[in-house]
Amino acid sequence: MSTAEPKGMSLSIYHFNLQYVAGSEKSYHVLITKSFRPFLDFYMAYPQFKASCELQGHMVAFMARYYPDDLAKLVELVMRRKQIELVSVHYSDQIYLAYPRRDLEESMRINDETLNRYSLKRGGTFFAQENFFGPGVIDVMKEHGYKVALLNRHYLRHYQGELQPVPYYERNGVYFLPGGGFSAKSKQQADQSFDNVPDLVFDYWGDGELAFTKGTNYLPGHGPSDAKRLQRLALYIRRHKAGIKTAHCTTYVECLQELGIKPEPLPVVLDGSWNYPSYGGVYLWMGRYRLPWERDGHIRSDTFVTRAYNLAAEALLSSVDRVAPDIAVKLKMAWKHLMLAEVSDSTGQTPNRTEVKYSFMESELGRAAAVVIIAWAKSKLGIDAGAKVFIDTKSKKYQVLSHDDFISYIKDESGDVTSMNAMYREIGDLHVSTWNIKNSRLTIAKPAGWTKGSTFRNEISEYYMYMSYKGRPTCLLSNLLGIARSNGKFQYHEFYDRHFSNFVGFTVPLHQERIIASLALAEDQVADYSFEEFKIGETIGKTFLPLPNGLIGIGDDVYVIKHNLYGNTHIATTINLKEKTIGFLQDGPPSGMQSDWKFSIVKGPRNAVLQRANEINVWPRIIV
Repeated sequence: MSTAEPKGMSLSIYHFNLQYVAGSEKSYHVLITKSFRPFLDFYMAYPQFKASCELQGHMVAFMARYYPDDLAKLVELVMRRKQIELVSVHYSDQIYLAYPRRDLEESMRINDETLNRYSLKRGGTFFAQENFFGPGVIDVMKEHGYKVALLNRHYLRHYQGELQPVPYYERNGVYFLPGGGFSAKSKQQADQSFDNVPDLVFDYWGDGELAFTKGTNYLPGHGPSDAKRLQRLALYIRRHKAGIKTAHCTTYVECLQELGIKPEPLPVVLDGSWNYPSYGGVYLWMGRYRLPWERDGHIRSDTFVTRAYNLAAEALLSSVDRVAPDIAVKLKMAWKHLMLAEVSDSTGQTPNRTEVKYSFMESELGRAAAVVIIAWAKSKLGIDAGAKVFIDTKSKKYQVLSHDDFISYIKDESGDVTSMNAMYREIGDLHVSTWNIKNSRLTIAKPAGWTKGSTFRNEISEYYMYMSYKGRPTCLLSNLLGIARSNGKFQYHEFYDRHFSNFVGFTVPLHQERIIASLALAEDQVADYSFEEFKIGETIGKTFLPLPNGLIGIGDDVYVIKHNLYGNTHIATTINLKEKTIGFLQDGPPSGMQSDWKFSIVKGPRNAVLQRANEINVWPRIIV
C-alpha cells in the first residue's frame, strides 16, 4: 500500500437496470434522465469520491443512441478520472443461472463488444442482475478476467448459517467480498486477530435507481432528490474525515493482498440470488407466482426453444463456405433478441403485463431471425426448402431426413406409451406425490430407440413422463401473504407453507440425503453434496436450483431430467431437506393456467445420464 494508507474503505455498488420495466421504452428514458443522470452529476461534481457502478451493454447502447452527453460523462468518470469502476457482466439483465453457460458467454461477448465500441472498459468486479451467483460462475469469471465477486450475506447465510466474520474469501484464484463489510465490530466477533486489516463498509449495495431519487420509476413523482444527494454527500464527507476512503471494490482486495492478508476458503454454496431465502434464490423467477398474468415456466421454456433454433442456425452456417455479411449480422441479432428475452424482470418480483409480453416478443424475434438464417443456409447447401433436416447442435452435423427417418425421430421424441408399473419395474418405485392438480392427464412413454449416434443411450434405462394439467386456483389472500414473505422471519415461511400455500406439481422422495444435480454454468459435471455440508435447515429447510440441463438425482443411480424446451417445464426444482424430497412445484400459479410438462426418468451410470441431459437441453438435437 501507499504511505497514505487509509484506515478503511467505503465501497458502494450502484446497480442500474435499463430493463427495470422491461419493454417500456418510456421507462428507459425515465431511468436515464431521472435516475442515472443524477448519479453521474453527483460524481462529476465531486471528483474526490469513488464508487462501483453496474450496468449492461444494452443500457450503454441505448445511451449512445439517445443520450450521448450522458454517455460522455460515464466515459469521463470511468476511463479518464478513474472515479467509477464499471461493473458489467451481461448485455441484458438476464437470469443467466436459468440457461446454459453458452448463453452467458455469448452475452459477455456481445457486452464487451458494445463497451469497446463506446470507449468503455469494465473493471474486475463481478456483480450481476439480482446478485445471481453460483459456483459455476467461478470458472467463467477466471476466463473473462474478473477478479472479485460480491456475495450477498443472505445468500451465504442460507447455505452456511451465520459465518465468522472474515475480510474476504477465495476459491480457485477468484476472490469474494461478503455483504455487510468488515468493521471494528466484525474484528471483535472474529476468531482470529485482524487488527492490521483496514475496515470495510458498504455504504450502498442495491438498485442505483433509488440512490439519488425520490420514489421509484414504477410510480409517478419519481425524480432527482436533493435530500438524498445531500445525505450521500454528507455521508462520504464523514467517511473521508474519519479516514475511510471511498474506493472501488477491486481496490480493497488489492489492498488486502498487498498487506499479505490470506483469504479464507469460500464455503460450499449452490446457485442463488440476493435476499435468500425471501426470494427462494431463482425460485421467485422460476416458479413462484404473485400476479395473475405471470408465466414463469412458459417464458423460460419458450426462450429455451429459441436458443435451440439459434444453435441450429449456427450449426448449418458452419457447413457453408462463405457466410454473407448480412446473415452474420442477423445471427448476432438473433442472439441479442434472445439475451433480451432472458431478462429476469419478465418473471420474478412483480412483473407487469408489458414485461411478460416483452420476453415472448423478443424470443419470437430471435426465433424468426434464426429461421431466416436456416432457410438461407439450406439454399446454400443445396437442401430443398421443404426438406426436414436433423441437426445435432453439439457436433454441428446435419442430415437431410427421409420420410421414414422423420417418422422414427418423431416417434422417439414422443415415445411408445406404456404404464407406470412398467417404468417402476425397470427403474424402481418413485413414490411420486402430486400436489393440487386437477383436470390432469399423465402419460408414461418409452423412447423408441432412434438414437442417431447417441451411443450412451444404450447404457441407460429411460422413460418419458408427460403431465398436462391445471392447478387448484390460488386465492387472493394467499397471493398477498406470499408477497409479504420476510427474509428475516424464517418461521413465517413455514407458517405460510402450512396454512396458505398453493403448491402445484409433484414431489419425489430422495433415496439418499444428498443433493445430486448439475449446477448452473457447470452442465458438464454433476455436483454431489451431503445434506450435512449445509445449514439450510437453520433458515427455511429448502433450497432451489434452476437446472439449465435439467438433471437432478434422487440417489441409487436414479435421475429426473426436466425437458426445458417442452411446454412450461422449465421451472426451478425445490429440494426440501426436512421432508427429504425433490419437487417440481409451481407456487401459487394463476388460476386456470394450463401446464404441460415433460420429464425423463432415467436410471444408469452418472456420466451417461449427464450426456443424455445435455443432449435434451444444452445441445439439443432438433429438426428444422
